[in-house]
Parts: sequence; C-alpha cells; structure tokens
Amino acid sequence: MKTTEWIEEIAASREQAATHPQAQPLAAFAGIHPAILQLASVYSSPLLAGPPLCEELVSLVRHMFTDEQAELTRHITMPLGASAIEIAGMAERPVAEVEPILEYLANVRGVIFSLGTASWKRYFLLPLVPGVFEMVLMHTSEADLTDWHREFAARFRKLFETGYFGDYGRRPVELGYYLPVREAIPAQSIALPSDHLDLVLDRYKVFGVGLCQCRLSKRLTGGDACSLPMETCITFGGIAERLIQNGRLRKVTRRDVFTIKAEAEDAGLVTLMLAANLKPDVAGISSGMACSCCSDCCYALKVIRDFNAPGIVAAPHFRPNIKALACTACGRCVSVCPVSALTIDPVSRKLVINPQRCIGCGLCSRTCARHAIEMRPVPNYHHPPQTALGLAAHALPNFARNVWRIWRRRTRRDAPASER
Repeated sequence: MKTTEWIEEIAASREQAATHPQAQPLAAFAGIHPAILQLASVYSSPLLAGPPLCEELVSLVRHMFTDEQAELTRHITMPLGASAIEIAGMAERPVAEVEPILEYLANVRGVIFSLGTASWKRYFLLPLVPGVFEMVLMHTSEADLTDWHREFAARFRKLFETGYFGDYGRRPVELGYYLPVREAIPAQSIALPSDHLDLVLDRYKVFGVGLCQCRLSKRLTGGDACSLPMETCITFGGIAERLIQNGRLRKVTRRDVFTIKAEAEDAGLVTLMLAANLKPDVAGISSGMACSCCSDCCYALKVIRDFNAPGIVAAPHFRPNIKALACTACGRCVSVCPVSALTIDPVSRKLVINPQRCIGCGLCSRTCARHAIEMRPVPNYHHPPQTALGLAAHALPNFARNVWRIWRRRTRRDAPASER
C-alpha cells in the first residue's frame, strides 16, 4: 500500500487544530531587537517546516540567541550557509571576534550547525524540528544541562503544543518509519532488510548514543518524570563521528547498539528509523539515526496521535490482524498502543483497529497473552527510498503541496476553510 493511499482518509477529513496561532505582523512585536525578529521570520518559513510568526516562536528565538548573537546569525543564508569570514564581513566585525561566538552557538548551545575543518568551515541554520530541538538537547549526561536548557525545553514545548507541526503531515512526507518489535515478525520471510535493525546497521562502522531528547525535555519541563530508559538515541555513520568528537554522543559498538535497543523494546519503546538512514549515493551521504519512542514523551508520536497527522512517517510494512475467536477484548493491547490506534467498541465489545493511524510497531501483538493478534504484511507495500536523492524525489512533491497550502492559509486568513 502506498502512503498516499494510507493517509487519504486522514488527509480528507483532518480538522485544523483550534489552538493554531495566527501569523502576526512584525509590527506586533514592538521592542524586540530587529535581528531576533529577522531570525524568527526565517524559522517561520514553511520551507523549514516552521510555525507562523507568533508569540511562542519569538519567545523561543529570544531565548536561543542574545541580541549580539542574532546580529551575526542573521547573516547565515539558507541553504548554503556562510563561513566566519563571510559573516564577519557582512557584520563589519573582526573575524577574531565573530568566530568564537559562532563556535559557541554551534558546539555549546547547538542552535546552529557547522561543517568542515578550521581551514574550511561553514555555519548553517537548522529547522526548529527536526533540527534545533534535537541538537540543543543531544547530550550524554543530564549533568551537562543548565537552567538555559530547561527554559529552552519549556518554550519549545509551548510552541509545539500549538499544533502547527501537524500541518506538515497533511500529505505524507515520510520523515521516517517504525520498526516492528523483534517478536512481532520472527518468521516472516517477506520481511525486508529495512525491517531489521541488524541489516540496517550493517552499512555503518561508527555508532554513538545519547539521551532521548523527548524524555529529557519532559523531565526538564516538570510533570511526571518518565521512568523509561534514557540513553536510547543512536546515531551512526559520518554524522555520528562529528557528534562524538564534540562530546554530544558517547561512542559505542554495534553490539552495544543491539543491547540498548533490545532493552528499550523490552521496556515498551518502539524504534523510529529516521529517513536519513541511507545508502551512500552520488552525494556521498551515509548517516542515520534510530530513536526509541514512548507515547508519553515522544513528539513524533504526539504528532500522529494528538494532531492526527500520520503522514510524517511512512506507512507500515506490517499491520495487526485480529483473530476474532481468540480475542477477549481484555484491553491490554489498547493500553500499550503508542498512537491510540486500538479501541474497544463500547457496543459490540470487540477490538477495533484504525489502520490509518497504526504505525506497525507490533507492541499489540507481543503484548497479547492469547496470541489473538498477528502482524501481517500489507499488500502492495511501498518500500521507503534508500538513497538521499531517492528520498528527495519521493518527498518533494507532497512537501511542496504542504508548503503551498500552509503559505496560502497564512496569507489568506479570510479565505473559506475549503480553500485553505
């Protein structure tokens, strides 16, 4: 099944969240430094999957950058980035003053990204998510975190809870896919290499692990602390080498990765493989990431469950099938489903599956003591692209449609809902 077909019903019926902030003009933010507002305008771009220019966004950007830092960062152009020499020239300041500030923002704060060596290094802006959120909170120890990180997490959460990111899953863009848990498809000969973590990892030699940014964010912003494993976010390939070098990840072996992921699955977490898990291609890209998600903390699962936008991930290769005679509607599977795809019908008292929401993780199958749920392959499954160029070609049309619709709605607030 193609993701377009999988999400068609959701795309046709999904209502816009009532809490979405409306875009505000720059004049509404009197007293804010112009460079902060300029950066906020960049981050609000639909091309960066950004929110509308709103109070929550400006508040977050004001925390990410001081006025002086924003004055320099605003000279980083998208998508080519800029060198310290170029930024210093545009800011009319000495390179010796500018470069340490950029290095601090990239390597300590994590609000911008740098690539290259001392003799050739460029600085880049990242989308807020996925991008800035992950880099800021990517650490190996909670002891590394400060009140600045706590405030960042709180302001990001307020922005995310406006629901804006759900708009970018209206049409499928497939930022990643969920792996079935080990026990769910043990003997499925139809399983593909991308369904098995060991076969995905065979492409890589360098592996790094860090704390889960979503669970860390929840701890930092208060509420009930998540007791599930924290050191579960794995990065591999070229980008892992860089993040290990600057201390954001701890280097581990391939065997360590399997141990970490097995323990995460045993704790009820599901593995999200980001779409960056790509074979080397003509662009020379070979990097990947694997998160272990829980329904209480994970922002990706919240987009699917709370914002009703499953198009951010690829359609699953396997879906649960209910054996009606064996199922007693005990509800154990309902309680473990991370996206609320399972319900008990109050009239018939039968288990019901919402296929448009199911991510195919297999937790329901593993949890069922009566073996009343089995994972079956989806007919005509559409395999996710395996190279950077293939991913871009696949995602670009729907991403462009999402961007166009969001831009039109932000600039045509008086248009009928059917036209937005």
